[in-house]
Amino acid sequence: MPEKGESQKIISIDTIRNGIVVLKDGSFKAVLEVEGINFDLKSTEEKDAISESFRSFLISLDFYIQIAIYSSKTKIDDYLEKINKNLESEQNPLLKEQIKDYISFLDNFLKVNNILTKKFYLVIPYHPTIIETNALSGITSALSFKSKQPTQENIDEIFFRAQEQLYIRENIVINGLSRIGLHFKILTTEELVELFYNLYNPQ
Repeated sequence: MPEKGESQKIISIDTIRNGIVVLKDGSFKAVLEVEGINFDLKSTEEKDAISESFRSFLISLDFYIQIAIYSSKTKIDDYLEKINKNLESEQNPLLKEQIKDYISFLDNFLKVNNILTKKFYLVIPYHPTIIETNALSGITSALSFKSKQPTQENIDEIFFRAQEQLYIRENIVINGLSRIGLHFKILTTEELVELFYNLYNPQ
């Protein structure tokens, strides 16, 4: 197992600020969480329309995007707790017995099956130009207030420029997803921290 310092070297994220992920290579990323759709339940016409909308969306982009799927074990502790409370309050003997059978079924089912929850993410990147990167070498360490150079004004200028570019790209992506009929949300700083914490700490 790598030591703490070695683990930090593996992680490519330098900081998360204003809902934007700043990587150690000086690039910036925004992340959208997108709800999935059950494509198999759609009619042939609906499938064709969705596929065509998705194709048009990809063609319209002049920047690359990353689509990521995060699978995690489903936690139903709250649901089981609610069922047990219903069991305690239920007065009908027949219903009480059915609830017990249901709890037993869930318990046995979960022992032999892993129920996974899948979440879908769309990552939007922005890379500063080579001139910007060379002029402000060490931007990521400075963004984390680890060095005094370059100046904070220059750092903020680069960051807000990246923020503006990501905002433009977000709008393009949002319009494309809306035409496909997908629901989504832009992750906040707190949500990004939780997401990456879970990714780097799967236990």
